[in-house]
Amino acid sequence: MSKAMRQLWLLIRVQVMNALRLDGLRRSGTGKPGRFVLMGILYAFVAVMLLGYCYMLAMGLGVLGLARLIPLYALTISGLVTIFFTFLKANGSLFGCRDHELITALPVPTWTVITSRFAVLYLFNFVFSLGVMGVMGAAYIPYAAGPLPWIFWVGGILLGSLIPTTVASIAAALVAAVSSRFRYSNAVYILLTLVMVMGILVFSFRLGGMDESQLNAGTIAALGDQLALVLTRLYPPAAWFGAAVCESDAAAFGAFAGSSILLYLVFAAVLSVFYQKIQDGLTARRTTRAYKMGRLKGRSALGALYHKEWKSFTSSAVYVTNMGVGVLMSVAAAAAVCFLGPDSIMGSLEGLAGAEAYIGRILLYLPVVILPMSNTACVSLSLEGRQLWIIQSAPVALRDIFLSKILVNMTIGLPGAALSCLFLFIGLGTEPADAAAIFLLSASAVCLTSVSGVWINLKFPRYQWENQTQIVKQSAASMCGILGGLAGGIILAFVGVRLSAVPLWMIAGGECLALVLLTLLIWTLLGRVKRLETEG
Repeated sequence: MSKAMRQLWLLIRVQVMNALRLDGLRRSGTGKPGRFVLMGILYAFVAVMLLGYCYMLAMGLGVLGLARLIPLYALTISGLVTIFFTFLKANGSLFGCRDHELITALPVPTWTVITSRFAVLYLFNFVFSLGVMGVMGAAYIPYAAGPLPWIFWVGGILLGSLIPTTVASIAAALVAAVSSRFRYSNAVYILLTLVMVMGILVFSFRLGGMDESQLNAGTIAALGDQLALVLTRLYPPAAWFGAAVCESDAAAFGAFAGSSILLYLVFAAVLSVFYQKIQDGLTARRTTRAYKMGRLKGRSALGALYHKEWKSFTSSAVYVTNMGVGVLMSVAAAAAVCFLGPDSIMGSLEGLAGAEAYIGRILLYLPVVILPMSNTACVSLSLEGRQLWIIQSAPVALRDIFLSKILVNMTIGLPGAALSCLFLFIGLGTEPADAAAIFLLSASAVCLTSVSGVWINLKFPRYQWENQTQIVKQSAASMCGILGGLAGGIILAFVGVRLSAVPLWMIAGGECLALVLLTLLIWTLLGRVKRLETEG
């Protein structure tokens, strides 16, 4: 093995072990296996749900005689999900890493550093691609003609996440390069990232939409053609992969593989030239004049802690875009209902008894389901990292530390709830009693999310990390906080929709009372905590 390959392998190995916390399991006397087991159960639950959906989708296409769409769906689902989530975490993985200065001080070429960081992104995305394309490939077995399609399918699994990972990395690099030229580079980076995230969502929605003429196709074959067109518009590489698998077209697979590899090589070559400049621009501290002592302002202990926590949140692009995007999505969805109207959704159900009330209730529960997915509190303690000793030794009450982290999540969640509900009430013409109950329910869901987030982080702390992505996206606390909030919102929505004969204000009011009581219970439990326990 050459020296360059050994360096690359060591960098990849260290980053993977750090991300998965394998070193903690190897050291005797450290680590808590129960946390790893619980995290494994959470990931397994999500995987079973997602892969089960993908398998049933592929089976349904086969039953309808649309097996030729299975490869298109497999690569498109894998590719689009990879692009979205890789873009959100590229900042902490490619740029702004806490160990950047340490790594660049080593006698390692920039190309190797970039390749190692990209490889770690690719490996985690490959696991997702393997699962999605693997189960959908299993459903495609009865429709494959000969061994060649399977060779191409295996090649598709290996290369399927290369293009989306590269595309997301290019988008992240462009945003980082542009923002690094501004004085307040981090604020600009956060703003551009949020704009890009919303752009991805809107772009996917618009391309994925099918007009009425498409849905009214006369035959299944015609519908299949329309679906194939939509999928290839959403994700163009799927056309090459579909032709390779369904028609045993080696040239199409060659185009797919060649474009995947070439795109990455060009990206890595260009980024290696500007990588250090981008890193320096994002981390530099600019001054335009000499510092002068001004008037000092005093704050209460809680006020100072809240100010510190708010600055910690708003200064981290990874933190904002991953833990705050749920609020943005809730407001955007509610605004779409307000300005586009619910008629397009209800039109397809016209003639069904109670359809309007049924859909209307689902839409009203949107903030209750989506807002709890923004939970800054569930990772806020872990993000203290090596500075944990500061808040431990500060002469402040532990409750004030918890409350400062709770208030930050409420600061972004409650205005989001107010805007979301306002848009929905205008768009749906909600009765005043129902509107009041839904708003109080949404606000209660935010409060419960905030308080329970701190409690979750106390149960699953992680203070040893190299970049914030490991905490925000890969920790047990973040998984419990986000998935728990989503599951709770879905349960509340299911109850509200299921009991459609009961007035909405009564159901939402009862659910609100239950959430308030649960919030008070968890806050009481937090009050009994005497000290912060470190992991291990």
